Amino acid sequence: MLKHKLQQVMLERDGRKRLTGRVEINAYLGGERSGGKRGRGAPGKTPFVAAVETTPEGKPVRLKLRRVAGFTGQAISCFALRSLDPSCAVVSDGLACFGYVCDAGCAHDVRLIPPSYVQPYLKRGKTDAADAAAICAAVTRPSMRVVAIKSEYCSSVLVVYRTRDFLVRQRTQIGNAIRAHMTGESSTLQ
Repeated sequence: MLKHKLQQVMLERDGRKRLTGRVEINAYLGGERSGGKRGRGAPGKTPFVAAVETTPEGKPVRLKLRRVAGFTGQAISCFALRSLDPSCAVVSDGLACFGYVCDAGCAHDVRLIPPSYVQPYLKRGKTDAADAAAICAAVTRPSMRVVAIKSEYCSSVLVVYRTRDFLVRQRTQIGNAIRAHMTGESSTLQ
């Protein structure tokens, strides 16, 4: 009984402290899986944010787990205001809502790591928790290479290329459909 009370006091004491320094942040969907749909759209999942205060070498110091309403900018901004010191530097995986930690005065550094670089650090099956552990292990390696974030210009050029490719595929499908219908009418289109 005394041990439980001491743990509760320590939890409440640490709950009031904000994370400072270098903080790694990630989003998770947790909950029991009772069959049915899996993944982000599954019913009964609880969204929460895990933030870990780390040393410059990447060693964990303190952890904050908070349930959030969802992975929206407003929810992450509220989390950052309550849990992060304005002087901290937040490192994330580039999820769009994590940009809102800047509302709390925090610096935000996005580290995008290709999945092929994270794969060797994956110990278990494909779950959110296992993926997060592998990402944390990979990002702390000093030799880990990260991917540059695409500029708006680069993204817009890719949209143009994808749209053109889509239109060419549609044109080919229409031509093939017309040819099939004409063949069915015993006419040949050369």
